[in-house]
Amino acid sequence: MRAISLIQGPLRGALLRQTLFVVPSLALAWLCVSNLGLAPSDLAAGLADVSATRWLAGMAFTALGFWVIGRYDLLVHRHLATGIDPTRARRTGAAAIAISQTTGFGLVVGALVRWRLLPQLGMPGALRLVALVSATFIAAWAILASVAVLLT
Repeated sequence: MRAISLIQGPLRGALLRQTLFVVPSLALAWLCVSNLGLAPSDLAAGLADVSATRWLAGMAFTALGFWVIGRYDLLVHRHLATGIDPTRARRTGAAAIAISQTTGFGLVVGALVRWRLLPQLGMPGALRLVALVSATFIAAWAILASVAVLLT
């Protein structure tokens, strides 16, 4: 603890924030690997088998997905006439979806992230936004799934 107390100012806060993220992430990774019975060398070999082209394609489609998610949130902001700047609406939507899908508490975390990043909405506005985004996403998914079933 003495080493951390020697670091002062913004660097100390950044180091603590990163530690609070990295330590649980490493512990979770260790639990996953140990419970699945995978050796780290097996994991490394599996990752090495993926070609650079596939890594780049995965990153490109991930970026495209976040762009689409941001546009989707922007449409809901326009529908609700929130008055939020389009760039902020897109970025907030992408961040909210990414964090909520990663943590697994979709609606709750999505609302909290939107509320934190767009405090002018207030919690009721953030809940209204996340409810409409979720409902319209599920409705669109149901329509596309129905069409896919009918075509097969």
